[in-house]
Amino acid sequence: MGPIRLLGIFFCQPGHRSQPCQNVSFQPLLIKHFDKGWYAGLPDVPFVYDFKTDNWTTAWGGRIGRVTKFGKQPVNLFGQVYYNSVDKDDEVSPEWSYKVNITFLFPA
Repeated sequence: MGPIRLLGIFFCQPGHRSQPCQNVSFQPLLIKHFDKGWYAGLPDVPFVYDFKTDNWTTAWGGRIGRVTKFGKQPVNLFGQVYYNSVDKDDEVSPEWSYKVNITFLFPA
């Protein structure tokens, strides 16, 4: 079994000239590695704070995946599901979202 890895990435989206930062994004990355290439973690969806509305938009859920090979080609396979905590009436925003992904890996 591998270690648990936690990392957060911050990003500030500038607003108008009078307001230097309108939105701040925080993407927590938490991954636990297991045997045979399996892993589990948080979905790759950022949390966003809007200074204008004083609200957080968050998505809560999980991801499970495996790094394996198709023949000689390494791939990362994963699925994730998450709940969107804020329902915006003036926008199209799903309550639940899911993602299934295949990433072909080309190690150097």
